[in-house]
Amino acid sequence: MLYANNTKDNRATKMSNYIRYGTDDPTEIWLLRYGFSFEEISWIKEFIVTVDDQEIVFKKDLSALTEEQFEIIKRYL
Repeated sequence: MLYANNTKDNRATKMSNYIRYGTDDPTEIWLLRYGFSFEEISWIKEFIVTVDDQEIVFKKDLSALTEEQFEIIKRYL
């Protein structure tokens, strides 16, 4: 990250994200930072409108979720 910040080289930022998080997708990185596992992210991602350091915004229609899936995300609603 120091190299990326000093040179403004996007490739270094991408490499840093892959090493640190295992992905370069900003949504997946934020969900990992919120504590979700890669397995949970695979199904949660389709219900996300936006995610940032302030909040996770889910789609209004969550009827396709199972009870177990809903229990995982309900603390963020």
